[in-house]
Amino acid sequence: MAQQDDNTTLQTNANADQVVIYTQDSNIILVASESGVATICNLNGQIIKSVNYQEGLNNLGDFAQGVYVVNSVKVIVK
Repeated sequence: MAQQDDNTTLQTNANADQVVIYTQDSNIILVASESGVATICNLNGQIIKSVNYQEGLNNLGDFAQGVYVVNSVKVIVK
């Protein structure tokens, strides 16, 4: 599991798909071993964005500072 700068790196194992999620500046980055769908929610459970991602490195977008939930994984954008 790679750590970049002082950003949070999280790893989950959903449906045998290896996924690494981390922040870089104000972007949420997802690295996946196969394609899928990422759902980004706020802490109130509201869907902010839904993104189809491909195998490899994916930038899910630029987000304001805060705490988000990406496919059930908490991510902090600083």
